[in-house]
Amino acid sequence: MLASALLLLLAQDLQPPTTDSGGGNLGLHALEIDAGWENLLVPDLSRMWKSQRSGAAPGAGWEFENGELHLIPGSGDLVTRRQFSDMELEFEWRIAQGGNSGIKYRVTTDPALPSLLGLEYQLLDDGAFPQIHPEHRSGALYDIQQATAPFSGVAGKYYRGRIVHRNGLVEHWADGTRLLRLQTSTASWIEKIKASKFQNNSAFLNAPQGPIGIQDHGSEAWFRRMKIRDWSRLPGKAAELYNGKNLDGWQELGDARYVAEPKGIYGEVDGGGQSFLITEKRFGDFILEMDLRNEDQGNSGIQVRSQVHESGRLYGYQIEIDPSPRSWSGGLYDEGRRGWLDNLADNPAGRAAFRNGQWNHFRIECIGPWIRAWVNGVPTADYLDPLTMEGVIGLQVHSGHNTKIRWHNFKLQDLGRRQWKAVSPTDALKLADFTYRGEWFNNGKEAKLFFRMAPEAEPTDSWQAAAPGLMTSANGWSIRMDHSSFAKHLKPGWNRWHLCAYGSRIQFLLNDYPVLAADQVPGPRTGIFSWSEGTQIRGLEILGDAQRDSGHGTMNHSTKPLFARLGGPDHNEGAFQQIARAFRAANQGYDLSYQSELSFLPETITSRVVFVQDRSGKATVFRPDSDLVHSETTPGDLILVRPLEQLQAEPAMGALIFEVPEPIPSDLPTFIRPDWDPKITDTPGGCATEEGAYRRILLTWSEKNGPYNWQALNAHRVRITDSFTHFHPRDGGFDEFYLVQGTGSRGRILTSTHLEKILHPDRLQRSDLDGLLQSRYLAPGDLVYLPRGVVHRGLDGVLAQVITVPGFKPGAEIGVDHHLRAIQERLKLEGEQALPFHEAGSLEPIVR
Repeated sequence: MLASALLLLLAQDLQPPTTDSGGGNLGLHALEIDAGWENLLVPDLSRMWKSQRSGAAPGAGWEFENGELHLIPGSGDLVTRRQFSDMELEFEWRIAQGGNSGIKYRVTTDPALPSLLGLEYQLLDDGAFPQIHPEHRSGALYDIQQATAPFSGVAGKYYRGRIVHRNGLVEHWADGTRLLRLQTSTASWIEKIKASKFQNNSAFLNAPQGPIGIQDHGSEAWFRRMKIRDWSRLPGKAAELYNGKNLDGWQELGDARYVAEPKGIYGEVDGGGQSFLITEKRFGDFILEMDLRNEDQGNSGIQVRSQVHESGRLYGYQIEIDPSPRSWSGGLYDEGRRGWLDNLADNPAGRAAFRNGQWNHFRIECIGPWIRAWVNGVPTADYLDPLTMEGVIGLQVHSGHNTKIRWHNFKLQDLGRRQWKAVSPTDALKLADFTYRGEWFNNGKEAKLFFRMAPEAEPTDSWQAAAPGLMTSANGWSIRMDHSSFAKHLKPGWNRWHLCAYGSRIQFLLNDYPVLAADQVPGPRTGIFSWSEGTQIRGLEILGDAQRDSGHGTMNHSTKPLFARLGGPDHNEGAFQQIARAFRAANQGYDLSYQSELSFLPETITSRVVFVQDRSGKATVFRPDSDLVHSETTPGDLILVRPLEQLQAEPAMGALIFEVPEPIPSDLPTFIRPDWDPKITDTPGGCATEEGAYRRILLTWSEKNGPYNWQALNAHRVRITDSFTHFHPRDGGFDEFYLVQGTGSRGRILTSTHLEKILHPDRLQRSDLDGLLQSRYLAPGDLVYLPRGVVHRGLDGVLAQVITVPGFKPGAEIGVDHHLRAIQERLKLEGEQALPFHEAGSLEPIVR
């Protein structure tokens, strides 16, 4: 019998569930999402894909069911709605008998072209074409470069494909083997293009970006588990590890000599002990890259998340640099603690990746408990270990007389740091991916942990052994902590344990030592955590999401107004991402995203406020208790989607999605809309909802200016305003994000960063006047970011939905007219001549 289901505090810093039944990142586990991966195959294909020829949603011949995309011949080529530059793409594919297809990237978007033009990963039933040219076989870069490793596609079988296009380097992989590697900036590349069928139409081959395409070549094909990482949109922040001048920010441990060089650091040892150069800062989650070259045969390494012992000795994770015949460079070693965790004994490709005495590119990713490494693009370590979540980065020079090494071209993407959170008994909440830790009292009796369990489920005879100590069933998973295979690390009394579960991957540590590792194990992907009756557990904690606080790893939010247009041909994705980064930095625990074709939002454990941007239709909120709430929606409406709720929109709508941490007001209705009927004049208005008026506000209508004189509707830092009658002085307490829903005939916004001088016109000097007041035309669909310290006033009836950040401190509202008149009089100007206008539709920031 299960003990009372524990878990999990409904808190904003816990990981959202990853399920196999929703949209979004179907099939990705939480750590993949944290590393920047996105799923390209979702139930609503039109959210991610469109027809290459018409630009419309994918045709009926593209069928998506149970996570598999089926191409029926004649359906036409597909391209992603987004364009990608540097990226990694992974997918699984199979082809029909005699079939031919391809995955294309950096595709030319001209629909007038007779076919998809782009770099192509060829997909082929090779057995049906024994005489085909090598550059046309499976895995080849079509008509440009044949695979340099043996690979042959066979009809009906699934293969794992991988494409890398980054920093001018192109790689194709199949089933873990690299098939080709090309630099696109070399003379050899140019010669290959001249020898190909694209010699007279080769401009697309060097395109800086483009969508991903799936080719309809008249054959049936199937695709699944297609995910992409866009290197231009990584989470977190680039951080400086080395300043290029000296060793400021680093600390030396040991006898080795470290020297600053223009591109990096040189280290050597002459008979001393083991030495390290370590960072003064500590890092948690990150992506670290560098080039290194050994100039002698001594051992070395790169320390990550490492700690300094009281004795001055460094211990922790190390990515090995091993020029010996053993060739374990890139393996994961636990320096000064547990020894090898993930060596290269069973990885011949990894052992061959390191080039002794030459420059080698290392990439190390630490995402939660997931530690991975690559040497020259070849995977060398892939391990789950939750023992240490943060620490210093270090460069090792091993003891002896023969270690000389250079580390150059450091790049670090700081993804924040994680904290362990205490878990208290509460109502059960489903989680998919997690890391728990705690202590268990070994009294010689059977003790089990249950996880991903169906609610109210009891153990049954259907349990199947998946690994020593690990059982699965249709109802969930279990680990027997006193299993005989763990005996080496068991002790009487209290034992410390860690449990990681991400996707199909399970790792269990007992007293800090890994005793169970399993992958590709079938079983439920979400459910309740508990333990067997009579088992004593204490100190239960869960690992939270990476946090990017203001002191470390935080995106510096802008101090200038930023503008982006959402939707339509003028949509500016780059400007929106700039605003989104500023928003995340200014709002810990919040997030901001935009979807032009939102038809489904999967469940998460946070609330989201959805701002309807375009297209009227019907929205339905699905609640965990199976209750449905639905409403007709129109641009300007707000929809509240609470934890574990899902949203479906029909037809798909453009929407800005504002994610908020809990708790939010319990009485806030699901649907909120500004009730601004132009026929209403000087009568009470309100918020129309399915449940009746939420809050009454005074609304006045002007034929010239539209709605104005709103009282702020404050719904957990979301309000509706036209910002028409007042300046809003700032005290440095908050930022605002305006989503423009409507404007009058000449809707525009006036801003200034000179608050003190505007409020006191008598203090103005002639030299102050340049750039004091700046204006910008606005249109529905504009997203405006106004950071703290910016004074603003909407002119000519700007109706906007406003998001304010935590710590919202409404300042005193100060009438406009007196100050405008005073400024104009001092300038000896009249009316609009005082305002430097920008062209309508301009997307450039008005303050530079």
